[in-house]
Amino acid sequence: MEDFLAWAKNQCITSTAIIKKTPHAGYGLFATQDSCSNPVHIPSKALLSSQKAIQVEPFAAALRALYVADNLDQVPHTHEKQVLCLFLIYCQFFDNATDWRPYMDILPSIDFFKQNHLLFNLHCLQGTSLENSTRAKLNKLRRELEEINQTKSSWLSKVDIDMYKWADCVFWSRVVGIGGAFEETDAAHTSNMVMIPYFDFANHSVDRPNMRWQPTSDGGIDLVTYPDMVKEGDELLLSYGSKPNQELLFLHGFCVENNPNPSCFTLPVAPFLHPEADPLNMPKIHWLQQCGVKPTLTLSQSSKNTNLMDIGWSPESIQLMYLVVMDEDNGLHFGLNEQENVELYIGGQKVTTLDTLEQMTNDIDLLPVIQLRVIMLLIDALQYQYSANTEHAILDDTPIGEQALIYRNEEKSLLESALQTLTKLSNELMQNPIVVEYLKNAQ
Repeated sequence: MEDFLAWAKNQCITSTAIIKKTPHAGYGLFATQDSCSNPVHIPSKALLSSQKAIQVEPFAAALRALYVADNLDQVPHTHEKQVLCLFLIYCQFFDNATDWRPYMDILPSIDFFKQNHLLFNLHCLQGTSLENSTRAKLNKLRRELEEINQTKSSWLSKVDIDMYKWADCVFWSRVVGIGGAFEETDAAHTSNMVMIPYFDFANHSVDRPNMRWQPTSDGGIDLVTYPDMVKEGDELLLSYGSKPNQELLFLHGFCVENNPNPSCFTLPVAPFLHPEADPLNMPKIHWLQQCGVKPTLTLSQSSKNTNLMDIGWSPESIQLMYLVVMDEDNGLHFGLNEQENVELYIGGQKVTTLDTLEQMTNDIDLLPVIQLRVIMLLIDALQYQYSANTEHAILDDTPIGEQALIYRNEEKSLLESALQTLTKLSNELMQNPIVVEYLKNAQ
């Protein structure tokens, strides 16, 4: 830490705050006086951006080989995250002599993330919807690394998956999106994302942040406290934004107890549209792809329980499920146009969007039957997910295991509530005269 503080001073970082260990989040920033309005200033030259990274020539040479480009002017924009992640790896594992060495030395280690991050502990998520998201991210990182390893570079070919996961963890836990906060066009601010030494010791608070950041006229960053909120010895806390535990755990490795920003539960549509289960499923899949629809159902907490469209599922989720359950008996059929694109029709009318599909479905006499089909499929799916959640809950006293359990219980509660609501609606629909008549005729 002493080397970093000396480096920070040489970078003209000024601070009346001090860095101390916290009982809950590693290090933190603490006030040394009451009402310190501007405790930290980080000048432009101390901001680490992809633009600055390519100014380190040995690193830039590797990028030219990786991206097969003699000119790297556009690379920091088109590959901003990857450039920063690779620069972190380069400085941390392959070149101890860069000017950023003291900053690298205070970053969390691979061993730290093995105890504190999902990318190294996928088992903690088994049976939750976040497992699929994390697995998909890991697969993406592995594909990227395979391409990187093929580069004819003395060090890129030696980057391993733990290094690459480490860089991703560091990036997402510390990067700041400055976006259009600056009007200047200097090297630091033509990038959207930067890492800010000293600033990144500030921890998150969902309900009691006492400071914020703001750009300065010299192109730097100031940490500014809110009036009359800081006393000597207080930890200086930022808000990372209104993020649910799902996002906090996925990106930062922690959850907030009783987080006022509820998580969403996501469910893939693919199991409902298995091509071998129904010949209509393949054209349904093609039509959704043509429309650019993300094949995912999203469930949020809701206090309503009277209508299928307002019980927590996103409107697009219910629209997707309408498509899943409808068949020729509901007037649904497909065709091909001259460009061999799939076209969807209901009752002879062309359907071009999910909104149109919902409108047409609402006009069908058998709408209650269609809704009951949707509800029964959702109940089956959520019961399966609930069982998976509870069966794979394990006692894990590692830091990430404890945080994952907070999210697991939150998701379990959401599933319980949704199942109760869906069961209530299914019981009501079973008494609907249209459903009663339909089931009677189907016997």
